[in-house]
Amino acid sequence: MTMKPIKTDSFSGETDGGIAGDTLGQKPAAQDEPTRLNLALSRELAKVVEDLAASTDSTKTAVIRQAIALMRIAHEEKKKGRHLGFVDDSRRLDTEIIGAF
Repeated sequence: MTMKPIKTDSFSGETDGGIAGDTLGQKPAAQDEPTRLNLALSRELAKVVEDLAASTDSTKTAVIRQAIALMRIAHEEKKKGRHLGFVDDSRRLDTEIIGAF
């Protein structure tokens, strides 16, 4: 099995600290404004998100965005009959992740 990497940054939403579309203090268009979500997590899962953010020198928001991007890719590829897993050798799937997507 030949594996090719999938690159995505369409879900990152990261900016350089400004507001997307912000020009000299002008208010950005409504489509550029982020949507805020309140997320209720167990203490255990919140700790996982915090630990991932710390170990990747990132933010909790970035961890959640990356998780959503991974799930989005996995879901789209599953609809095409493809599989998600881990490999040591690109010709052989060592571990397949099933039931999560």
